[in-house]
Amino acid sequence: MNIFVSNNDFEVADCFFATSKYRPFIGISIGSTPPPLQKAVEILSWVLRSNSELIPILFADDIAHINYRGLGYSSGKVLHQVESAKEKQLTLWNDALIHLTLEEKSRFRLISWNEIVTDTFLAQQSIVRRAFAEEGRLYVAILWLVEQFIRSAGHTVSTKRCLGMVEYVIQELPLLLFGMELDNVHYQMMLYPTYYTSEMLSFIAEIRRKPYFSDIIADLCDVNSLEYNKIIQMIVGERGAIKPNSNIINSPVISEELSSKSKSDAELIYAS
Repeated sequence: MNIFVSNNDFEVADCFFATSKYRPFIGISIGSTPPPLQKAVEILSWVLRSNSELIPILFADDIAHINYRGLGYSSGKVLHQVESAKEKQLTLWNDALIHLTLEEKSRFRLISWNEIVTDTFLAQQSIVRRAFAEEGRLYVAILWLVEQFIRSAGHTVSTKRCLGMVEYVIQELPLLLFGMELDNVHYQMMLYPTYYTSEMLSFIAEIRRKPYFSDIIADLCDVNSLEYNKIIQMIVGERGAIKPNSNIINSPVISEELSSKSKSDAELIYAS
């Protein structure tokens, strides 16, 4: 099982368990394919080396509706797809927990998205939403990320589809940047099981380190003074790692819609 951490560079993440500063949580994308049972058990066993008393397993269920609607599913089918996908993930992770001792199992807690929504979290989402509406650099970056997701899911990219799915990124971005809060305890190391390295790492790294995103970072920090969240992608399959595509200008749909200023911004963001 390969392990990468988003901290400007890929690196082995064991060192973060040496301190209680970074409490881990496992982030589960409802729409993704569940990992093999043995890999899920390995992930749970690996994260137990943490000093954290509780290790939440977060299921992004509420926001999953956004992606299914954006892909054109009817309201009834959206509900069915989300419930079905969530049930598959819950079954897999509950089965994995059975393989642990009772003491080990007691350290994990399965939680839904609504359990991490705090006033601070909502305030940060509003900041991201306003920044996106300005149609500047963040607008370009989020549309790029959404386009990569649509392509990887095997769907046709369209402007309507992209704009219909940006709210998922808007709601998730504060968590990706700063972690989550549960019962007044902050968790700032997200373990993300995946079959391949996703463009999420490139997206988050650009927002953290590029000076033209400093204003939105400052605004977000005004309501949350925590350090950056660590993101560890745990490769769980044999499909092979996919190198993130860092050329946002290659989007034939999005780039036609952008102003010349936004195109220039995009070149600055993702130029190699």
